Amino acid sequence: MKDISLVETIREAFGRVVYTHKTHEVMIDHISTKSSWLNAVEIILIAVSASGIATSIVVKEDWIKVLAAIFSFFSLAISLYKTNLGPEAKMLGHRIAANKLWLIREEYINLISDFSEHRVDVDTAMKQRDSLQKKLKEIYDNSPQLSPCAYKVAQKRLKDAEDFTFSNEELNKFLPKSLAR
Repeated sequence: MKDISLVETIREAFGRVVYTHKTHEVMIDHISTKSSWLNAVEIILIAVSASGIATSIVVKEDWIKVLAAIFSFFSLAISLYKTNLGPEAKMLGHRIAANKLWLIREEYINLISDFSEHRVDVDTAMKQRDSLQKKLKEIYDNSPQLSPCAYKVAQKRLKDAEDFTFSNEELNKFLPKSLAR
């Protein structure tokens, strides 16, 4: 009975890591999309500003200068936002966390496999579990915050879209023929 509860504890921890890893990936996607939109808007604002300035040299209308100044101000605001609040830096933080969590996730899979196949005893499994918990705490302490919206998207992808699952046919395509089943 002690073995079964240990396996269940390890499986639960593994499941939480899978969800957190996927949520960081979703955050990367969201921030990347937002960053792309900001870049596009910034380019448009700069183009309109430059066109307005060039036009104001030829056409002596004050409203063109005012409009160019307004667009220049907004392009500056976006540039400052991107520099100070850095979507790219946020994306990097989530990418680092996701990469570290991927490794922990794989270590949990190996631990579950080794323990289930009796390649490690209960004491060794408990030590490995405790070691993984310490690693996870360090990762979580240094990871950017996740949003509830990203968690819901991750949950949907894992449950409905079956991210992180493979059929035997898919696995056989990835593996050398000698390892296919």
